[in-house]
Amino acid sequence: MFEYRNLNPDSDFAEVIALRNRFFPDNPITTEEFKGMMATMAPRFEKMRWAVDGDQGLHAYLTIEREEPFEEGREFIFVMPSEEASQAEIHEFIEFTTAQCRARGSRTYTAMTTSLRPELREAWEAVGAEFKQENPVSAIDLRQWDMPAEPVPGVTIRRFDFLNEPEALQHEHYDMFWEAMMDVPWPTPIVAEPFEEFVDYFKAPLGRQGRDWVAMEGDRILGMSQVRPFHADTGNLGASTGFTGVRKEARRRGLARALKCHALQDMKAMGRTMVYTDNEENNPMYQLNLQLGFRQVHSLFIFTGTL
Repeated sequence: MFEYRNLNPDSDFAEVIALRNRFFPDNPITTEEFKGMMATMAPRFEKMRWAVDGDQGLHAYLTIEREEPFEEGREFIFVMPSEEASQAEIHEFIEFTTAQCRARGSRTYTAMTTSLRPELREAWEAVGAEFKQENPVSAIDLRQWDMPAEPVPGVTIRRFDFLNEPEALQHEHYDMFWEAMMDVPWPTPIVAEPFEEFVDYFKAPLGRQGRDWVAMEGDRILGMSQVRPFHADTGNLGASTGFTGVRKEARRRGLARALKCHALQDMKAMGRTMVYTDNEENNPMYQLNLQLGFRQVHSLFIFTGTL
């Protein structure tokens, strides 16, 4: 018998964070960063979180949130069971989350899991979820890497401290980010968030931990690469590169490679060892990462289904 405990900002997250970080070892976060994400999540997504407690302590961490465009009635679901959970228990957790989605009128869902837990792919497929895409998670060991960034004629590559940049450049950064984001492979429509919510990310602990690099031609931002060194409290001296993108007009000029090299050199100078990223398997960015020296360590699997 399990207790499904609704999590709120005042909850004790220690066990939840530990389970979440075992589920995503290549992207660990701290309790402060987790609470920051909760605080900055726009209310319209109606995100809900549960800790599932059993006789032996925390048995699973579950989340649901509405996906845009809202008129499609879609939810994004994470089911993160403990390593001890049986297949029958995992099925119960999936049934619980999908029932919660149906109860608030949703009709379809997107779900993500990891190849580190192959039993979860089996569980989602058992309830009729359709496999849509694989995102290889790859890593590079900076202790064995030293590739200089090739200069791009007419382009300046520099650090971009979002909150301390002029508002006009903040908007330029926002416009460039979402223009490139629209080309990221994803099984459902991508919708740009309002500028105000974009800014909120950089105010939160997770955003403050990140370091952005941009490629500029005059006052125009042509491309960017985000990198986030993991907080020391995670005990992990690695980092993750969350997004690298270039405007369509500026592609095939070597900007993505140069941006990535600047970001990696930045992490190497900080004493970081491993850097992780993920890309859809047919995305040209994945091939660029392999050329730079990244190597696949596992995969994320994305499914869609009907409620």
